[in-house]
Amino acid sequence: MINNTNKVVLIYPKLAKFEVTYMMAPYSVFFPGSYLHDNGFDVKIFDMRVDSEEKLFKYLESNEILFLGISFMTGPQINYSIRLLKKINKRFQFKIIAGGVHPTLFSEETLNTGLIDIVVRNEGEETVLELAREMKKENNLNQVKGISYIYKDAVIHNPEREFIKDLDKINLNWNLLDINKYVFVDENGEKGIIFFTSRGCPFNCAFCYNLTYNKRIWRAWSFEKSILEIEKILK
Repeated sequence: MINNTNKVVLIYPKLAKFEVTYMMAPYSVFFPGSYLHDNGFDVKIFDMRVDSEEKLFKYLESNEILFLGISFMTGPQINYSIRLLKKINKRFQFKIIAGGVHPTLFSEETLNTGLIDIVVRNEGEETVLELAREMKKENNLNQVKGISYIYKDAVIHNPEREFIKDLDKINLNWNLLDINKYVFVDENGEKGIIFFTSRGCPFNCAFCYNLTYNKRIWRAWSFEKSILEIEKILK
């Protein structure tokens, strides 16, 4: 079945209040959202720390969407995500995709909630793009690396996707967010923003998700690319 819409909604759930000091942009949906946008998809990001559920539901009611994506970490974000997804599932029929650290580490538990259709494991940009393209045509999930889903009451884990070799091809599109919501003023009165130019870590800390999620591999934007992205923020 062909789906003619190219609209995608991505959600970053609320955190517990004590977890927020300087609020950073919702990079776990911002990076893949920017990648989808660069490849022709109409992306709408809702950061539930600053956006209202009323605003989200108004958009969902007014637009036909290809899928809804959500990213969450272990902890309070799960509780809020469950409450929100229950409301969404009662009112809408589109596919719901989960990504991020917790769905990656606990794919089966995430799918068995009955609230999630597909899990995107590990790094999301290329996986979610291929998945979006597949959902617009045959919807043949077994061809998409890096996802997990339920088929005939069994959880299917497709083969792992390789890491992106050249991170410089990933751009951040600040038109998808209101950057002013993520600018903070420190104790010295200086403005700042939390920003990332690399992924992963080469170390072997037993308590860290990095061992599974990034396989102890560190990768980064080039110097030139890092400067370009910082200049975009300053502008």
